[in-house]
Amino acid sequence: MRGCGYGSGILEGLEAEAARGDAQKVVLNARDNVTQFYAKHNYAVVDEAKTLFGVVRHARMVKSLS
Repeated sequence: MRGCGYGSGILEGLEAEAARGDAQKVVLNARDNVTQFYAKHNYAVVDEAKTLFGVVRHARMVKSLS
């Protein structure tokens, strides 16, 4: 169902809830193959994250909510 906007809607709802709780930023670990999705939502790669199962690479990403 990629490209239908469901993921964007869920992400925006989670960010709104975090902001209501006075969160200043969101930090997440994203698989390498979805970092572009988060980048479109103003997340920036700040570091590498733990590789899962020895093969699934992840990036640490952050977005300011203020």
